[in-house]
Amino acid sequence: MSVEPQKYLAKSPYCNHVLDPQTAVDGWVTCECGHKSDVRWVSELGWLQSRSDWVSERISKSEAWFDSRHQNASATSSKNPASSQQLLYILGALSLVVAVAVFTAVAWEKIGAYGQLAALIAVVAVASAVAVKSRSRLEGLSNTAAIISTIVAATGLLSAPYFGLVDESLGDGDSLYVSVVFITLVLASFAAGYFSKISGWTLISIITVLPTAFIFTDSFLSSQLIRTGYLVAAMVSLTVSTAAVAIMFVLAKSKHAVSDLYKVVVTAVELILVFAIFTKAMDSLSPSEFPLIVGLSYALIALFWFGLSTRLPKSNEGFSANAVSTIAKYVGSALAGFAIPIACLPSFSSLSSIEPWQLLPGSADLTLVLAISLGAIVMVAPLFAAIRKLESNRFFTITAAVAWYATTEISNLSLFEQPIS
Repeated sequence: MSVEPQKYLAKSPYCNHVLDPQTAVDGWVTCECGHKSDVRWVSELGWLQSRSDWVSERISKSEAWFDSRHQNASATSSKNPASSQQLLYILGALSLVVAVAVFTAVAWEKIGAYGQLAALIAVVAVASAVAVKSRSRLEGLSNTAAIISTIVAATGLLSAPYFGLVDESLGDGDSLYVSVVFITLVLASFAAGYFSKISGWTLISIITVLPTAFIFTDSFLSSQLIRTGYLVAAMVSLTVSTAAVAIMFVLAKSKHAVSDLYKVVVTAVELILVFAIFTKAMDSLSPSEFPLIVGLSYALIALFWFGLSTRLPKSNEGFSANAVSTIAKYVGSALAGFAIPIACLPSFSSLSSIEPWQLLPGSADLTLVLAISLGAIVMVAPLFAAIRKLESNRFFTITAAVAWYATTEISNLSLFEQPIS
């Protein structure tokens, strides 16, 4: 039985697109920008780029050389002792953390606010030192210590209002203090991981973007702005957060190797933020003070997403490596499609009663019906290009998720007069 050789995706040398040998027609691969390349050159380039990434990962992990064609015993003998020793160090570190936690819990009330703060600073300092010192030989211990240091720092800063170190009112979720703490942790952790080449810090910083975006958007902004201002600011906040995750991932990959689990976690964070963007877009389909401003703002944000789709590089590993670089243009088309009917919505001042008004096809407002129809065409416009380039599977995945959510939202508005979001 013959086995078909593996075909590798290749990053185009003349643009930011990815060339897939599987899409070849008559021996030629057509790029998204229209350039054609011989499939055999594409396959060879993809293999060379994949090989380069693999060798770079071996170098980043300080592994001893071995004959990768045969996977000989030198690789196994050099890695097994380190793996066993690494496991023992990790277990020892966790035992130490538990011991310190038990001791601190017993004496916590007696050491006072500044003693509590000093204890947390000491834990962060020790964990950070362990992370840096063990990064070359004990990667697992280094990443574990880095993550622990960030979590302990977050615990201390968020608990400061309850320690009496700052005003207790700052502990509320809608206060600027909580948002600043999370933003500071994201920036500090990523900077530490980027310059020290410790993936644990960069990963925990990317994960922390998720609660940061939700707390800043749904707590702080909602308590400070009226509906029109909130809708625009919330969409900008979520867009910046999603783009930041993608950029942080690209920067992290340039400094250290990332595992498959790392890629899965980053993709999950990005997709949750994209889903939140669609949630805000659905929330905008109801009257506000200045719907035209909301619609035009969404159109500008859509242009940003289209620009992002051309600037963010696509990884050779495909969709799972970076979700935003793959679906940015689809998010842009969806926001542009939402912007059209949102701009045509009636404002608060033009409605005698808001409660019975519902945004449903077949409404007496002909302008709104036409706007909804035009918006739907804009949303599905990339589908034709996707089919032409044999990428329909990706687009249908996104479309199905959005269609499911939109159907559920409209059904809830019709039956219960309450949005699911």
